[in-house]
Amino acid sequence: MANNQNSDNKKGLHFDFYTSFSCPYAHRSYICLLECVDKEQFTYHEIDLEKQEQKSEIYLTTINPQGKVPALIVKRSDKEEDNLNVIESLVINDFLQENFRSNLLPICEDKLKQSYLKAQAKIWISYFDNNIGNFLMKIAFEQSKDKLVDESLPLLQNHMFFFTEGKRRVQKFLGEEGPFFFGKRFSLVDIAMFPHIVRIQILLSQLELNLFEVNLKDEVEIQKERCENKIYIEVTDALKEWGAWFKAVKEQKSVQLSSYSPTFVPDNTITAIMKEKGIEYDYDKYVIESINAAKKRFK
Repeated sequence: MANNQNSDNKKGLHFDFYTSFSCPYAHRSYICLLECVDKEQFTYHEIDLEKQEQKSEIYLTTINPQGKVPALIVKRSDKEEDNLNVIESLVINDFLQENFRSNLLPICEDKLKQSYLKAQAKIWISYFDNNIGNFLMKIAFEQSKDKLVDESLPLLQNHMFFFTEGKRRVQKFLGEEGPFFFGKRFSLVDIAMFPHIVRIQILLSQLELNLFEVNLKDEVEIQKERCENKIYIEVTDALKEWGAWFKAVKEQKSVQLSSYSPTFVPDNTITAIMKEKGIEYDYDKYVIESINAAKKRFK
């Protein structure tokens, strides 16, 4: 899976990746790890959040003192003191990109331009986290479908429209159009966004709603909006771009391996719950069960 770029940097290294299959933040780094490092060069450690394994003494003292996933340990030798511990999903992804897969961001002869595009990636990932990704739990905890359709979802989709405007400006500056944030280049921005977007879409689909369409309550209202509201058309066009982006990202091999076509299904509390209910493994159902478990934990 990993690209051969920066391959010399990986020689003699082994990576221990501590994650939870249900966590969207950890999912970001798993996709990036699959993009950057050969599968045989890292070990996957499933941390059971329902059992609070991330709060155990050994985890806090040797892996991540903040008691969270993901965490990445880079083993440079047999000596523990030579290990490099990297935590926080976006920090891990930056570390992997800078050292093992530089083309997960645009590469330009003009280094100032390259630095500017890297800054744009950070700006829009931050905007996504603060205004789009954070809707995941809001939607998960929303009790009323009407309130979701009338309030939460329109606000979320307006943020998605604003993000699309920013993406279009970046692509115009880059001189390249395409489904991904940087046109035809799958990048850290796409990796950062997918785990939250896929979970939001799965939740909405349970309510017969679609993240990539304007969800209005009846046909009369739809016709009125189409005829009278230019914003409706602009938002609809932006959501179509998001739909094309979603399809393109799901076709990436790293995304397939990290979720839809995993080479394993980790043994954890969520899979045990599914087995008890007689549910065969299915990614969408896994996401629903993991969010239900999280909702109980946060109550």
